[in-house]
Amino acid sequence: MKTFGVVAMVGVLTWVSGGAFGDVIWDYEAVNALGYGTYPKVDADPADANKVTFTGLVIGGTEDFVSRTAGFAMYSLWVQDPNSTKGGIQCWAGPWSDWSAYPIIHGGTRVSITGWLANNNGKVFVNDRHSPALMWTVQVLDPNAGMPAPQIIPSVSACNYFDATRAGGGELYQTRWVELQNVEIVSGTWGAGNSLTISDSTGTLTMLLSGMGDFNSFAAPTGKFNVYGVFDQEDTNGDGDYQDMYRLWVKNASDITAVPEPCTMALGGLALAGGWFVRRAAAKGERS
Repeated sequence: MKTFGVVAMVGVLTWVSGGAFGDVIWDYEAVNALGYGTYPKVDADPADANKVTFTGLVIGGTEDFVSRTAGFAMYSLWVQDPNSTKGGIQCWAGPWSDWSAYPIIHGGTRVSITGWLANNNGKVFVNDRHSPALMWTVQVLDPNAGMPAPQIIPSVSACNYFDATRAGGGELYQTRWVELQNVEIVSGTWGAGNSLTISDSTGTLTMLLSGMGDFNSFAAPTGKFNVYGVFDQEDTNGDGDYQDMYRLWVKNASDITAVPEPCTMALGGLALAGGWFVRRAAAKGERS
């Protein structure tokens, strides 16, 4: 008998006052000076009183970033607060869990999650504590809610540093659907599952290409580009804190758009102007 199940609730949301709904995702993600989660229920005993419940928009679905069948299989969702410009959280279950209780969910779905919080390499997330008896639950509220508008990060230097207050830096943007503009690849190997280094005039950042994405079917951008992705952290450098290893995790090649070179834009403008003069001359000739 399954302890937990999944209930599909399309277009219906019952608001609960107080209790587990009193806080929001942003509250769960608070960290101390070392980057450890400080919300009281993080890593707490998995008793019912320590569960949290929240709603959010899925910005990374079950088929977008990690495999449920290959390698170290996992079931994972990336969810952000739809009512704020702050707050996002990953929800994760390992291969020991009964995944028949979990539906395939795509980006742009509104969900409600109930489960326990834990620290993981610099981020607070929802997980099953490596036990099938402690599976978290997901309720689908609206499968067609739509992806949120990307939160534009002003520059690489604005996101690639640690600030425990979360006034700026990686902790501010963590697990949000974001856009970086006018960046370019400076090193790394293009291809699904690979990491590259991207830069703008202010600094560098890791860009991770989803292993589930279609990058192998497209060539790498050769100049500057704008890119959408989920801002993530996986700090595994073992230095005793969780203040490093931020990255932009990109779903598909279509999330990368080339930025025209200034000379190309100028030539395009001249061509448009020339066409206007030709059309105007032709019109004058017809009236003569």
